[in-house]
Amino acid sequence: MARRNEHQQTSALAQEYLDELEGYALEVVLIPSNDPDCAMRGGMIRAVQSENAKWYREFCATHQSSRRRNRRDDNDTMIKRQWTRRALTELISGGCRTVYAHRVKQFIRKWDREHGRIEGYQPAVGQMRRAA
Repeated sequence: MARRNEHQQTSALAQEYLDELEGYALEVVLIPSNDPDCAMRGGMIRAVQSENAKWYREFCATHQSSRRRNRRDDNDTMIKRQWTRRALTELISGGCRTVYAHRVKQFIRKWDREHGRIEGYQPAVGQMRRAA
């Protein structure tokens, strides 16, 4: 009975995290540069319009790869959004067969203990990514 309850709690938690993952996404836009020399040539800079969910950013940060990019100081992550979505879906259905699903399960349970979840989660206006 306790095991069934644990599966139900994990499934409900995974559904919350999947909803949040779907609701937030990194969106970067190009805006004209303030630098007169760059702007004269039509130069643009990147600006973040909306970010990934905080738990997902932390999940990515805890699983850095050793690969480095030329223009950035930080490492890439081993985490992929599609794989995370698939793992959460697996947890919702009551399974935890893949290594990735196990990794996600451990992380969301720890994150939930440390940060708690807000009842009736609603993304902030402007942060919600609309499905096309």
